[in-house]
Amino acid sequence: MQLFLIGLPVQIDNYKYLQSLEKTADRCDRLEDLVITYEQYAPEQKKLYSRVKRLRKYIDK
Repeated sequence: MQLFLIGLPVQIDNYKYLQSLEKTADRCDRLEDLVITYEQYAPEQKKLYSRVKRLRKYIDK
């Protein structure tokens, strides 16, 4: 997952990249870490707020 996070600032608009990152975080049981990372970038990229909301619902199940 760390390799995906390194490229996140450059790939923040690439929905396939974000989907791969989320799938990897899920498999590594690190969705909470990903939500925190998304929240850091969300003020600059508003679409991340919806991804955070969706991931939180998934985590709470």
